[in-house]
Amino acid sequence: MKVVAICGSARKGGNTEVLLTAVLEGAEKAGAETELITLCDKAIKMCDGCCYCDEKKSCMLNDDMDGIFAKMSSADAIILGSPTYWDNMTGLMKNFFDRLNGFCIERPLKGKRVGVVAVGGGGEEHARFTADAIRRFTEAQKMIFFRSMTAKAYKLAEISGNREKMTEAKVLGEGIVHG
Repeated sequence: MKVVAICGSARKGGNTEVLLTAVLEGAEKAGAETELITLCDKAIKMCDGCCYCDEKKSCMLNDDMDGIFAKMSSADAIILGSPTYWDNMTGLMKNFFDRLNGFCIERPLKGKRVGVVAVGGGGEEHARFTADAIRRFTEAQKMIFFRSMTAKAYKLAEISGNREKMTEAKVLGEGIVHG
């Protein structure tokens, strides 16, 4: 089994990335091959609404989205993670979802298991809004929602000191492999 995690944080080594790494550790423990993709390291242009994808079923913009989508397509399960900005996902993650439209018109991610990780500096209640927004995207794509987790953390990598949340992340990873 292959599990790919997508990190929508603009901050390298931040809390979302720390939790996604723990999720992937749990998936590896359960026997999966894993990969973490950090969107902040990728060149992803903004969707310009040209509607090229409506006709061609692909995007005319040339950037890192082709490679990311290929990895998502080859995965059995996908973990989507984002920090919370104003009770929602980051602009980086939203732009990523907007660009996936060009690849997902025919719903090629249908049936893939998906988990969600959302971190809020203002608290878990805010992170739940983010998790719900991401989950709605997965529902539109007809993916199989497995579970989401939320956490409160603000300072860089502070979540690594929260044993309960680190364990929860590893359990999420193991669980998505075992279904």
